[in-house]
Amino acid sequence: MQESYRANKVHIALRRTGGNTQTSQPRAGAQKIRTLAMRHSIVLTFYDGSQQSMAQLNSAIEVARWFDAEMSVAAVAYLPEYDSSTPLCSDVAAIRRQATTTALERSREIFSVLAAQKVSGGAFPFLTTRESFERQFACLATYADLVVRSDREGADLKQQNQVAEKVA
Repeated sequence: MQESYRANKVHIALRRTGGNTQTSQPRAGAQKIRTLAMRHSIVLTFYDGSQQSMAQLNSAIEVARWFDAEMSVAAVAYLPEYDSSTPLCSDVAAIRRQATTTALERSREIFSVLAAQKVSGGAFPFLTTRESFERQFACLATYADLVVRSDREGADLKQQNQVAEKVA
């Protein structure tokens, strides 16, 4: 079961793995919030090079600090959509190589941000099409304790959670 919270246009999805809810003692200067009484070890988010995803990454870093969790960041590079009638040619291979290079560069950028912020975790290249991104990211989300997402293109978190539940 997942619980979702929305603050500052960033969604935080908590996957309940057991325990009761309780009020935690906040860090200095923070407001009291409701948290789940469980150890959160993995915070998942993605970065696609946009300013919106950089803000989302920064929010995920704050969440990871709050829960003393490890970051896992998908460095997204989008591939063009192809259908079965598209002939395979060397251009497709070149486009895929370029997307891989872009994802690896974004991974390096994420590692430097995490190191500068002194947050443990890592990044991995994530090649996908825009059409299949939601479904593939929902599969990844099933393995994370916390998922931090921005309000991307009017996407409804409830629909995204339904996709995740169908996949799980």
